[in-house]
Amino acid sequence: MKRHNGKTAWSLLVILIAVGMGLGVACGSEDTPVPPTDRSVPPPDIATSTPPDSDNRDPEADFYWHPSVVPEGDNYQTAFHFMAMASDPDDDDLTYEWTFAGGRPPTASGENVQTYFPGIADYDVTLTVTDGRGSETVVAHVVPLQRGAAFPTPVPDAPTADPNALTKYTWEYVEVGEGARPALAVDSTGLPGIAYMEEETHGRIRYGEWYPPDEWNPEYFGSAVVAEGYFYAPLDLAYGPDDRAHIVWHDHQDPDTFVPELGDAAYGFERDLDWEVDYAYSSGHDGWDAAIAVDSQGNIHIIGIDPSNFLREEGIEHYFYDGDEWTVESIGSPPVPYEWGTGLVLDSQDRPHITFHEPDSADLFYATRGDNGWDIYAVESEGDVGKYASLALDQNDMPVISYLELTGPENGLSHGNIKVATATAITDSGPEWDIQQIGRVDDLFMGFRGARLITSIVINSANSPIVAYSDQSTIYIAYMEGTTWQNEVIRHRGELPFGQLVTLGIDADDTLHLAFTEVTRREFPGVSGTVMYARGTAQEF
Repeated sequence: MKRHNGKTAWSLLVILIAVGMGLGVACGSEDTPVPPTDRSVPPPDIATSTPPDSDNRDPEADFYWHPSVVPEGDNYQTAFHFMAMASDPDDDDLTYEWTFAGGRPPTASGENVQTYFPGIADYDVTLTVTDGRGSETVVAHVVPLQRGAAFPTPVPDAPTADPNALTKYTWEYVEVGEGARPALAVDSTGLPGIAYMEEETHGRIRYGEWYPPDEWNPEYFGSAVVAEGYFYAPLDLAYGPDDRAHIVWHDHQDPDTFVPELGDAAYGFERDLDWEVDYAYSSGHDGWDAAIAVDSQGNIHIIGIDPSNFLREEGIEHYFYDGDEWTVESIGSPPVPYEWGTGLVLDSQDRPHITFHEPDSADLFYATRGDNGWDIYAVESEGDVGKYASLALDQNDMPVISYLELTGPENGLSHGNIKVATATAITDSGPEWDIQQIGRVDDLFMGFRGARLITSIVINSANSPIVAYSDQSTIYIAYMEGTTWQNEVIRHRGELPFGQLVTLGIDADDTLHLAFTEVTRREFPGVSGTVMYARGTAQEF
């Protein structure tokens, strides 16, 4: 493996992640936990009872919480998560009891709990940890919730019908089903399919095919259950040369107790009007932010993350299935966490090309597999670039990447620029890139249940890129007119925010196909809402 990068610090990442994970962040955490304000000063109001015998020692305990900000006018709408950090020197089983002054609910039991607060204030929170043999430790902290952005996000007015304002695309919409994290693909006949997820501890992977209207039925999507289990994170969909659907997702595999070694990349495929599921088994908690492609021989290529969130060092992994067995290899990336996404596409010679974001350097990377292994190249290194990247190859197998340049915080409400990097030449040291800012998003909600793949890119028959991108409030389409990028609004939000994940497809007639979610729930156990399909048709001016 050859790595080409002028600005890397891989050696620091494992140390940094280990420090962060030393706080015990569990699978499904949203933001970095907030420690007590001054860790050098013992927390106030710590009291312990006298143990019933001299051999029984008191538990050691503290707790953390997140987030640390509350939007103005929140009024019990934001969930605040509290996590106990406790151990017992005698290895006794521990119980946890919480009280929240001003919270709803005001009490809770368990190691990790949540409550809701009415607004900006200081709140007294108390944790009592008991070992079952008469010893307990009481920890109290004042939780200061600071002022955040206004809540709810202002709803933009609907676009005004202006006969003088011409737009290139007109859009039609169809409801697909209840769920989240949709992935869309278009088969060789131009018909779209959508895979999506019921993000629950006991959830489902679903797949819907588009059925065109006829004299009996309106236009609609069918819906089949592909798998049932414990699902989080985005999934992906691709069609093979025979137009059969193939889906990849991350399967926790344990709906009741989180065990990191049980998570795998799960693969579902159509066979005789039914679905079969296989697993690319590998050590670690594999398959996060997975992407899938099917080559001309029907072989399966999957890219996924074995995340550093769980102290894994493998980073980006390539899973290959030839119909008989799986081959799993690390591409040689540094350790990376889940959340920021991956992109995968195969060229005309069936060689995989991928893209990913590396948070230690905050850079965007592109990788391709050659005869001697994987080559990795830095695409852009200025600023915090490369989150939520989407990758396409033009008609000459040249890579084109859409992605976010984050200009705000990584948690809570944020903002950034949408960019496109186009490879203009391939040299011995890698691609040369032309990078342009094509748009901006100002209403991103970041975090575990926030933004995911907010950009999606395709190439039209004129060999020109088209990009869909989204925040909570607006979904946009950007396309080239000559040498200039044009932006149009596809849809403004109504009462419900968007899921900040868009997936764009294109057929041979240059008709655009788009999937997104209108969100009704963004709290434990996951994101849920109405999955939507939109068809965009170009107008003749």
